[in-house]
Amino acid sequence: MKKLLVVLLSIFFTVSASACTHVQKANTAKKQTIVKVEGNKVIIDGKTESLKDVIFSNGTPSDIKKGAETYVYKVKGKTYVLVYKGYHETPVKGGADVFGKVERTTDDEVVLDGGHTFPVVPGIKVQNVQDLSKARNYSPSLLPKGTIVNMFVKAGKVLAIVKY
Repeated sequence: MKKLLVVLLSIFFTVSASACTHVQKANTAKKQTIVKVEGNKVIIDGKTESLKDVIFSNGTPSDIKKGAETYVYKVKGKTYVLVYKGYHETPVKGGADVFGKVERTTDDEVVLDGGHTFPVVPGIKVQNVQDLSKARNYSPSLLPKGTIVNMFVKAGKVLAIVKY
């Protein structure tokens, strides 16, 4: 079982790192507010962005509206807007894809909004969406309160974390 887990995690991180090695850092890692929406363009804190892809966490396209809070990332020239609408868990093959906002972390667990608690597997890696090629060993200090995370959870335990 441990060998299978190591192989799956290795494949996951290799694919993630190779697919997103050209992530551009933007000074948009903080929460921003949509000022205006015009077709496929949106003005966020005074800057006009052409929307190519939108990542929703328990939301819909109607959530991209004036006053909505978002996070913006640029990857290979595309603009990604994360619309966070609260904790959301989606069943996927082999486990669950979980979006949530960190309430607190310890060496052994991550607690998300709504009190959803997940034990952390020893040796887990944490990636930042702005630079997926650099995975760091899990430490509670990497996930301060309020950080939005996307986690892969299997059998109730966190196997991979990407923070936004």
